[in-house]
Amino acid sequence: MGTKDARGPIVFKFDIPRPGTGDPLYALEKLASVVWTLASHPGNIRDRLWDAQRDLVAISDRDIPNELRPMWLELKADMRKLKPTGRGQTAYGATISRSRLKTCEGFATRILELHDRIRCYTGEPHD
Repeated sequence: MGTKDARGPIVFKFDIPRPGTGDPLYALEKLASVVWTLASHPGNIRDRLWDAQRDLVAISDRDIPNELRPMWLELKADMRKLKPTGRGQTAYGATISRSRLKTCEGFATRILELHDRIRCYTGEPHD
């Protein structure tokens, strides 16, 4: 399995520092957008994770409630397990591009679970 698709290398930039706002509603908004992308965009799950990256990278660790932060940190760590192989590629891009579709489905499931838990934490109703 290659590290490129028609658009070039898959690049996730979770590790770019962003000042955290400490706002769980912001994290919920971004995760809701990610879930929408995962559910509605065309292509396989790897393509949809690619499309969802902009909203994922916008979430700061501080935006995740303390009770759920270990879940978030584990997900982020798992999504960047592999070393980049190409110029401009990050560990996230390397992991997504070289992961089996079943593994990518697992990432998507964990993202949905985190979204649901933050929604319950904030008291926001179901969409």
